[in-house]
Amino acid sequence: MPAQRLVQGQPPTREPILLVHQVSGTFLQSENQSTTTLNDEVQNENHWPLPSDKTVQWRLYEIRLRGGRSVYLMEHQVNEHVLTFRPGSGPGSVPGLSPILTTREGRTGSPLQHWRFVPVPGTGANYWGIVPDQYPGYALGLYNNHVADDQWVVPTPTWGGPPTLFHAWSAVPTTIPAGDLDEEDAWLVGEDEGATPEPRTNM
Repeated sequence: MPAQRLVQGQPPTREPILLVHQVSGTFLQSENQSTTTLNDEVQNENHWPLPSDKTVQWRLYEIRLRGGRSVYLMEHQVNEHVLTFRPGSGPGSVPGLSPILTTREGRTGSPLQHWRFVPVPGTGANYWGIVPDQYPGYALGLYNNHVADDQWVVPTPTWGGPPTLFHAWSAVPTTIPAGDLDEEDAWLVGEDEGATPEPRTNM
């Protein structure tokens, strides 16, 4: 499989990845680190991830919405559950609620399962803020802005501006052989919610 050309604002979608937090150097994983992931929250860790450890692996699927805008499903590689935003009872409750892993709703997911990958000023092409599409005033960061491992990963406010360095995540491809991937489902593209997706071919 040829290497995917990296473009600012376009995260890799062909292969499993680690999502690495720029400031802490930790990576995003499911809470329980087990084969039971439904309703798991997510946290950051710094232990050495084995290439075969799917609890630390994610795969992104691009969803084309009406008007040409793209969002992404964040699929956890253990049971193919997807990261789902929890709005809580209001803006003040959002930073205390880690997103959870749930079953994908339909082929293109629900609006709460859609995430934007937004370039972060001052970083390179391989860093993004991960922003809930329905709540663009937040981006994923560490609970209480505490830079340490084993913290909940939660939506933290961007205060009306773009994501900051604290919100920056890099997408690092894992070493899973290309033959293990489902080529037919490598790109998931829909015109809008409920549309029939099809593989993307203009790579």
